[in-house]
Amino acid sequence: MSPYPSVSVVTPTYNDVRFLAESVESVLAQDYPGEIEIVVVDDGSDPPAESLYRPADPRVRILRKPNGGSASARNHGVDHSQGDYISFVDADDAMLPGRLSNQIGLLETHPEAGLAASDITRRETDGTEKSWGLFESFRSPVPCDDLGDDKFLLKDEFKNLILLDYPFNGSVTYRRSMARAGLRFDESLRCYEEWDFIVRAARMARVAYHRRPGTLYRRHAGSITARPDPGKFAGRAAMFRRWRTELADLEESSRLGLIRAEFESLVTASYEYRQSRRASALACAWTALRLKPGPRALKCLAGTILAGGAPRE
Repeated sequence: MSPYPSVSVVTPTYNDVRFLAESVESVLAQDYPGEIEIVVVDDGSDPPAESLYRPADPRVRILRKPNGGSASARNHGVDHSQGDYISFVDADDAMLPGRLSNQIGLLETHPEAGLAASDITRRETDGTEKSWGLFESFRSPVPCDDLGDDKFLLKDEFKNLILLDYPFNGSVTYRRSMARAGLRFDESLRCYEEWDFIVRAARMARVAYHRRPGTLYRRHAGSITARPDPGKFAGRAAMFRRWRTELADLEESSRLGLIRAEFESLVTASYEYRQSRRASALACAWTALRLKPGPRALKCLAGTILAGGAPRE
């Protein structure tokens, strides 16, 4: 038996099997000395991922489930995994060398941390690449303890800062004990489920961070972040609303900030829905008006009512 803790890497895939082999190989090539299992979750791909990709390595399993979205695929993979640690890499992304060793090493040496994250390198559709992460994109100073060698422990204040800024990514590894304690992805979210996950993780334990790229993220036409989808904004508004009602330790400034963020998301969703789902556009505009009555909300509602030719649901 290995003296090192085991890790399960959950890889959701949906109609992106063309990238899957490279993603799996990037995990198998990690230098982490402990046991690694890879749980690929086919979230209802057509054709099924296993009909196009059959891994020979026994450490790789492919599970198939009806389409339910990325959050449900991740939860399904976690439920059917065995590792002491859980990590994620999407089928259209790839792990960069050293990610598992760096993240698990941080968690092993800092038991107060429950989750470890890293920078990412993003590859654009034109092939150009740029690395970035928490420290480059956060609009506020990052409250942290500097551990040296580009490693940090984020302080408790981070849990409130991340409510309104999300300079994070899915390049994470966390303890199995956090899953047992109830940390899961919100399956009602079609986007931003990783943001919600990190917010809840940061309220359970400290977050460790390695300021070196751990994941190659591909931006392509099929990426959810690249597709127009008004439902993303409506879902984000609902997420802010749940945080306001469910997070018992919110400070008043955070609560007011979430109200503003929910309002902005509703206004954006209403505008984006006008050309396709007018009933949804009206619902978002009315909700925004009830949340923050004022000229901007009235203008949004009036514009939605007067938008001509928009199809109805």
